[in-house]
Amino acid sequence: MLLAPALKVPLAVFACVGGLYGSLWVAAGVWDGTTVASRLSAQAGGVMQCVDGRLVYADDALLTRLTTDGRFQCTAWKITDGPDRR
Repeated sequence: MLLAPALKVPLAVFACVGGLYGSLWVAAGVWDGTTVASRLSAQAGGVMQCVDGRLVYADDALLTRLTTDGRFQCTAWKITDGPDRR
């Protein structure tokens, strides 16, 4: 089935916008992963040590994830004698 010429342009625009949205969503996830790792390394001290965490946003919208830093929430802790020196 062939598409009418009038449908080719809107379909191409829709595909480009969808691809851009998907790329931004993946980039936001990668950024979250690196931010969690850096915040965990910054908290590595004292008696209680955060060993896993995630970024929490006001809502799950892509625009919010890209334009705000979010709030770090620790999801797992371990007790140590001092800073972890690896």
